[in-house]
Amino acid sequence: MNEFVREAAKRNGIISEEKKTGKKKHMSISMKLKRAKTYQKQQEIMSEWAEEWQKDMENTLLKLRRAAMRDDHGEVMHMIDQIKGMSDKRFTGLENAIRIVSDPDRGLEDAENKIE
Repeated sequence: MNEFVREAAKRNGIISEEKKTGKKKHMSISMKLKRAKTYQKQQEIMSEWAEEWQKDMENTLLKLRRAAMRDDHGEVMHMIDQIKGMSDKRFTGLENAIRIVSDPDRGLEDAENKIE
């Protein structure tokens, strides 16, 4: 990858300038929501999850578009499979998240109105 392409990718958030210092433990949206104790934390978790989904989708679509421009049918099919897998995973997570946040028995606090 030449320097111009690398810089453009960094600006667009496709690659990070930070070096990875170790394995980052990825937790499912369901597990994160189950650990949330406040409505505000729940909202933060859902917002971050949606942003990650959007970034993943945009990056995959960018790769798909590039493959189509090169007439690389093998890569196009690979990217379509990636989108299918990503969508299946995220829609399952979305169903689980809806079930969790809709649970009337779930005891969450309102951090803004909490009396100390």
